[in-house]
Amino acid sequence: MTTTPRTLSFDEKLAAEAAFAGRPFNPKWSAAARTVYRGIRQALAAEADTLDQASMLDPGPVPDAGGEAPAIGADSSLLASRQDDRHPFDPPSSDESHIEADDSHVALPHEQVLHVGEWIEITSMARNLGVPFTVGMTQPAWETLVTASASVPESEHAARVRDILLALRLRLMSAPANKSVIDVPALLPFPPDTVPRPRLLLAAFHQSPNATTFITLLLPRELSALLSNPKEE
Repeated sequence: MTTTPRTLSFDEKLAAEAAFAGRPFNPKWSAAARTVYRGIRQALAAEADTLDQASMLDPGPVPDAGGEAPAIGADSSLLASRQDDRHPFDPPSSDESHIEADDSHVALPHEQVLHVGEWIEITSMARNLGVPFTVGMTQPAWETLVTASASVPESEHAARVRDILLALRLRLMSAPANKSVIDVPALLPFPPDTVPRPRLLLAAFHQSPNATTFITLLLPRELSALLSNPKEE
């Protein structure tokens, strides 16, 4: 039997956006909104030790490889301009600032990231949602968050990928500079529970030999494989 995910209420949406943006909780919101807020904040903090390890991956600024090597620009003005009645996973509107490519992020060696495992490309949907990079997910991340171990019907896969990519886009707007790996919290329902729950992904920046920057979405537990597979000479 397929269950339909419950839509977040108005104040739950406000609480989710406040949690992702690091703003304080409004005591006027409901108890359910408080649960959403606390869940997201806990998810953001839960992998702090894992993300500290990610700093070991930063090899310094990416050298010029003779081509454009786009990276993420932290556009705080976009976060500041968001209206309180907007869901954090709403697609960008035409009057919002777009994500600019600059040289603020460090890219990992391409082979090092691809060595982790199978790479499922979701670039087309990412571009449609305003993420100007080649984007993929590892097989474990796909099976855990998109198919939920085959418990989510195929007809719902695209919607879940969309929610993950919108979470990525929101995170990119406030991502710290000079990091090769950033955290990406996403709200997703997992059957039989229809209430969205926060789950944490990591986004790893890596660069191909032709200086194209990729983003791979992976699970926090996959980071150890990334650390143990340095670039092959």
